[in-house]
Amino acid sequence: MAANLLGSLPVLSPDQLNDNRSQMVFSCAIAFVVIDISFIGMRYFTRHITKTPLGWDDLLVFPTMLFSVSVCGMQIGMKNLITAQV
Repeated sequence: MAANLLGSLPVLSPDQLNDNRSQMVFSCAIAFVVIDISFIGMRYFTRHITKTPLGWDDLLVFPTMLFSVSVCGMQIGMKNLITAQV
């Protein structure tokens, strides 16, 4: 049905099928996980050092980080799935 909506799909050569950016996506996902955890850790560390009480924004940062890390985990999983199929 999708082929009818899009018209005829192009025929891809084996080189085009093997050309993907999964390694770049994997690297970006790992970088975002490291950046998320380090910046949020620094945020809580500075709150502890300055003895500033945690506010509502500090409490919402942790679930947001979990969501971000889970999205990166899905990207890593998709990279492993793509490389296993090629």
